[in-house]
Amino acid sequence: MGPVGDSNVVHRPGALKQQNKAFKTGRHRSHHEIKRGTKGRVAEKKHARSLKRLTVTTKQNRVNTALQIRKQKLQANKEVRQTIGAIDGVPQLITVIPLSSDVNIFSIVELLTHSMDDNRSTDIATDCGARLYTCPKLRSKFCFLTPTPTNLENILDAAKLSDTIVYVISSSSGISIEGDYLLDLINVHCLPGSIIYSVVSSSNDDTMSVTSSTSRLSS
Repeated sequence: MGPVGDSNVVHRPGALKQQNKAFKTGRHRSHHEIKRGTKGRVAEKKHARSLKRLTVTTKQNRVNTALQIRKQKLQANKEVRQTIGAIDGVPQLITVIPLSSDVNIFSIVELLTHSMDDNRSTDIATDCGARLYTCPKLRSKFCFLTPTPTNLENILDAAKLSDTIVYVISSSSGISIEGDYLLDLINVHCLPGSIIYSVVSSSNDDTMSVTSSTSRLSS
């Protein structure tokens, strides 16, 4: 026989019943809860090949990018050319260095400044010995430096600051020992972007002729 009594009576725990704490999963969800939420579904995995396809640009975009980079480089070079040696900007520094003992560098400077048939050109001698030549026909401005051949420090400083170096060599005597030594020092110490070698066929100013050749260094 079963217990006799009211069927509506419910057993309730007493005051001494042990109360256990609820289980805490921490800050993240438990693995069981994650599996129950996904219902067995798996997240889609993106392949590396599909990601690579998204990053590849079209041929037309690559062509346009290359054209833009080329235009930017041309514009930067144009701005540099306009600022250095422009008629309203900073003059281009040209240093004339003799490599022979029987050449006159001042005659070379006169020959260079008077080679352009421009009546509007101006030639101004500064206090430091430099000559500032402005040629409106070429829309250019030049500053010729003629350091003393016996002063080695001035020659090296002028060569380091110059944009162009003009070496003057006599065709009769060639390069002297001092000129060879000076040329080696300049090659080791500093070199500008362009070098001009001038060979003087005669030391007489009236019959002097100059043969020049230009070599530009690769940057």
